Amino acid sequence: MKLGQKPGLVILALWLLHGCGFAEAGDARADDFPRIRLEWAEGSAPARLAYTSRERSIGYRHIEREQAPPAIYFRYPEPRKVHFHMLEVAFPVRAWWLDADGCVLAFTDMEPGTQGHVPPEPVIGVLEVPLFRVQDYPVETGDCIEWFRQP
Repeated sequence: MKLGQKPGLVILALWLLHGCGFAEAGDARADDFPRIRLEWAEGSAPARLAYTSRERSIGYRHIEREQAPPAIYFRYPEPRKVHFHMLEVAFPVRAWWLDADGCVLAFTDMEPGTQGHVPPEPVIGVLEVPLFRVQDYPVETGDCIEWFRQP
């Protein structure tokens, strides 16, 4: 059978692969990301580091509130324009946008199912924290955040 003879089978196979997660991140979860410690002038707290493209594409997707890591720090090799969405995320999240020096430019509260969240300028990092945990991350605009890998 030639590929062009059964296009419905090809479409079905692609749909099944995508629906089962094989075309995305597989079984990877944010809980598998490297552990880091964030520090800023008024405090410190744990987080997970999303540094690779694959890790950044996973974020809080497909995680229930009870299993969510306390924070995810999305780090980029260089400042870039980013667009965040909350598709497939089950709970609201606050995103702090970090400039090239790692200082907070602004923050955005994002609701599940929304998209088009964009920082005011290119960023080197984004700190995401579920809204039910923001009290543990009293980060303010202007605070500079450093991160350190944990064993």
